[in-house]
Amino acid sequence: VLSAEHPETLKARNNLARSYWSAGRKAEAIELLERVAADLDRLMGAEHRATRTARASLAVSYLLAGRTAQAIELQEQVAADLERLMGAQHTDTLIARAKLASCYGSAGRIRDAIGLMKQVAADLERILGAEHPHTQSVRKSLQEWTVS
Repeated sequence: VLSAEHPETLKARNNLARSYWSAGRKAEAIELLERVAADLDRLMGAEHRATRTARASLAVSYLLAGRTAQAIELQEQVAADLERLMGAQHTDTLIARAKLASCYGSAGRIRDAIGLMKQVAADLERILGAEHPHTQSVRKSLQEWTVS
């Protein structure tokens, strides 16, 4: 029997949260994701990849649930942590910054979103190339904001 703090148990709780979300039980999903992220932080530390991933997933969940201020606050932390740990030009950092730009856009901060997304797009194009799916996805988001 695995303990409540065993990594496989935490993974199962995270999967349960995803199932809750898929079933439309968003509040329960977010509550469970918050607990999983907090447990991972306590057990593995804020810098552990699993903790960073859980926090990024929680930020996306906040955004999708319309909790934009919380999404921005958490995604800013995730992006800052990745920049500090992996470097400003690491793909994970750039993806986190693109998600942050999306949070800004959802909050009506279009100028901030466009400015950040332009930086991310230029960095991704330089690092991954113009045809890479990440680069194309960011360019598409940027185009949607500049057209509307």
